[in-house]
Amino acid sequence: MRCATGFLLIMSFLFFVPQAVGAGDNELRIYHAEGADFFLTKNGIREIIAVGDYPDAPLVLGPGDMAQTGEGSFLELQLLPSGTALKILENTSLVYNGFDEAGQFSDISLVYGRLRLVTGNSGYSNGIFIRAGRSSVKIESGDMGAGYEVNPSATGKARPVLTLYAFQGNAEVFPYLPDAFSGAVEALAVKEGDAFSLDINPPFLHTDKKPIQREIAGYWDRRGFTGFPPVPLGETGLERYYIEDTPRGDYVPPLQDIFVADSEPATQTVRKGSAKKNAFLGAGFGLAFLGAATQTVAVFQFDRLDKGMGQVVFLSGAGCLGLGLGGILAGILLE
Repeated sequence: MRCATGFLLIMSFLFFVPQAVGAGDNELRIYHAEGADFFLTKNGIREIIAVGDYPDAPLVLGPGDMAQTGEGSFLELQLLPSGTALKILENTSLVYNGFDEAGQFSDISLVYGRLRLVTGNSGYSNGIFIRAGRSSVKIESGDMGAGYEVNPSATGKARPVLTLYAFQGNAEVFPYLPDAFSGAVEALAVKEGDAFSLDINPPFLHTDKKPIQREIAGYWDRRGFTGFPPVPLGETGLERYYIEDTPRGDYVPPLQDIFVADSEPATQTVRKGSAKKNAFLGAGFGLAFLGAATQTVAVFQFDRLDKGMGQVVFLSGAGCLGLGLGGILAGILLE
C-alpha cells in the first residue's frame, strides 16, 4: 500500500511540475514601470495602473492585450522563456499578438510610439516580428530601436513613418501595399549600424538608410533598461557609438532631424510608373480633344472655306486625334 501511494505521489509530482514550469511560456511580462501611470487593456477591459501602487506580482499580457504609456511613463517587459526584453517609451501603444503556430516567432504590434528591443539568448525562440502599419520587421537576434510616428515636418496629410536603428544584429523589413498596387514589395535588409526609415504612401514607397549618428545613440542609451528582468540581460550600453564631442543633456531628436548626415542619403523610390501613366493619359486625352475639335470646325466650315484648305484642316485634326488615341492606349498599357 505504501509503495502504491509513493508511486502515485511521484507520478503526480512529475505531471504537475512541468505544468508549473511551462505556465510562464509564451507570455509577455511587465516587470518594471517608472514615471507616470500607464494603461493596460486585458480581455477588452482597460484600466489605469498607478506606478506608485504597482503590484508585487508581475503583470502579464496575453494575446490581444495592449499596454499604453503616456507623457513621462516608461515600461519594461520581457518575453518568457526566450528572455527578449522590450522598453516602451513615452506615448506608446503596443499590442501583444502571441506566438506563431509553430511557436518560433513572437509577434507584437507597435500601434504608435517608440520602443527598444533586445533579443534573448536562451534558445527558446528564433526571433520576433514587430508590426507597424503596412510593414513588419523580422528580428532574429540583436538590439534595435524602433519607432512608428507621424513626421511633424511632413506637409499635407500626415502619415506615420517607421524608423529602425540596428545597434546590434540585422533585421528584415517587409513593406506591404494594397492589392491594387501589386501587393507585397521585396524585403528590405537593415544591417548593424544602420539608421533606416520607411514611408509608405501607395502607390509610392520611400526608404532612407544611413549610419547611426551619435545623437541618436545617446538618445536611446539614456532610455536604456533600468529594471531587473526575470531573465538577466547582457550589456545594453551604446557607448561604442559615442565620440568625444557627444552633446550633454537629454537630446530628443524630432523625426525630421533623425537622419542628419554629412553625405547625401541613399534614397529609394519604388513604383514611379504611375506618374508616367498619368502623363500619357493626360496628353492623350488633350490631343484627342484637340483633334476632334479641329475636325468639327473643318466639317461645319467646309462650305465657307476653300476646298483644299478644308481638307488640310480636316486631315490635321485626324492626325492630332490619332496621336491622342495612341497616348491614351499607351497610358492604359503602362504599368
